[in-house]
Amino acid sequence: MAKIGKLEYVVFIGGFSVMVVEIIGSRLVAPYFGNTIFVWTSLIGMVLASLALGYHLGGKIADKNAEMRTLFYLLLGSGILIAAIPLISDAVLKFSLILGVRYGPLLSSLILISIPNVLLGMVSPYAVKLKTKDLDFLGSNAGDLYAISTVGSIVGTFITGFFLIPTFGVKTILIGTGLILGISGFIALGKTSYKLSFLFFLLIVVNIFALVLPKDNEIVYEKESPYQLIRVQDIPERNVRYLYLDNAVHSGIFLNSTNIVFRYIKCSQIARLISQDPENVLFVGLGGGTGINEYFVRTDAKVDAVEIDADVVETAYDYFNLTRDERVSVFAEDGRNFISSSNKEYDIVFMDAFSSYSIPFHLTTLETTKEIKRTLKPDGILVTNVISGLDGNKSLMFKSLYKTYKEVFPYVYVFHIFDEPGRVQNVILIASSKNISELFEGVDFKGEFSCIPYSQEIDISDAVLLSDDYAPVDNLVISTYE
Repeated sequence: MAKIGKLEYVVFIGGFSVMVVEIIGSRLVAPYFGNTIFVWTSLIGMVLASLALGYHLGGKIADKNAEMRTLFYLLLGSGILIAAIPLISDAVLKFSLILGVRYGPLLSSLILISIPNVLLGMVSPYAVKLKTKDLDFLGSNAGDLYAISTVGSIVGTFITGFFLIPTFGVKTILIGTGLILGISGFIALGKTSYKLSFLFFLLIVVNIFALVLPKDNEIVYEKESPYQLIRVQDIPERNVRYLYLDNAVHSGIFLNSTNIVFRYIKCSQIARLISQDPENVLFVGLGGGTGINEYFVRTDAKVDAVEIDADVVETAYDYFNLTRDERVSVFAEDGRNFISSSNKEYDIVFMDAFSSYSIPFHLTTLETTKEIKRTLKPDGILVTNVISGLDGNKSLMFKSLYKTYKEVFPYVYVFHIFDEPGRVQNVILIASSKNISELFEGVDFKGEFSCIPYSQEIDISDAVLLSDDYAPVDNLVISTYE
């Protein structure tokens, strides 16, 4: 490979920055649109389209007039645009909601990351032109520079995923990337001037503005975990504290009361009506741990909880009063892996790992449901919370889960929060190997559990039997909101 010089360094930084922006883009978009296949498809597709256009434009411009000053402008321009993303991202993402959760990520990706990536795409063909003094070496020069750019992208991918996101906030990473690109422009140019210094000063100003963006003073805690944005926010007028994972509310507590904030938590307590003296209970998905606290206080059961995000576990302890007791064990690992490797038998398994837009498909499938049944005692039950409608086009997610559960459990009972079946709401499914309907006779569900038994016949003709091979969960979730 050729000697590493200024041009090699520049294309490395360009490739590095492309992948930083792409991966960070997912963290920008997820709070508004979830972490779905549509988000990643939009980001990857937009980055590839931007690079293709950049390669084309870079080659055309380089053939007309190739000079180092233009390469400086490309690097500094992309740096300014990347550093400015935190200034405009919220407004852009809110505007993109007009296209819904399927196409909104495409529009936001177009506005936020396409132009800087076009500029970064122009760097490599421009560097090839600057590098080539002898046509006999055109092929090797082009190959070397594109290889170095690709190595930069590989390094950017691993560093962003394994180090930057777990260590720094999204805003800091974008600002740092912008500054690196600006500094790299000066390195490439090897000299400066008043005009170029002014552009670099503009980059610094943009970074300062991005850093001092006003924060919501009701945000108690905020952290970028390896999986999501965690935010704890107090609403003083309601006297409530909420846990947001990305932009979805996952838990809530009253600041001066032990009453339950969310009705679905109260509804899920129907499980205690069925299993009146449970010995072992498993929660898949932790949130703030409010459901766990209920079972700790109201039963003598030993409670296990599995949560993939260790930072969510710490947040639950620090801000939502998750019980610290030897009867409660919390495991920071994937829910399905935990269930598959468990030899313990449970009276109740709560599946509460599904949010509005993001549902881990591998927790919904027939294979997972069979593993859950294996871990249950003969009279044990599976209790699942899903956000969906109960009939009409908005019910496909619920109906597909229902259909899948019915393949494994002979009895599946459905409860919902609001007396409007077409409304998107918390739907509680209770799956059992035994007929437990006699336990529900005479129970005032609305008064005692704040929910309603769903007594209508459930048409699953258009539902999907979810499996590891075919589980179009993202499409089913999208149908809930279209």
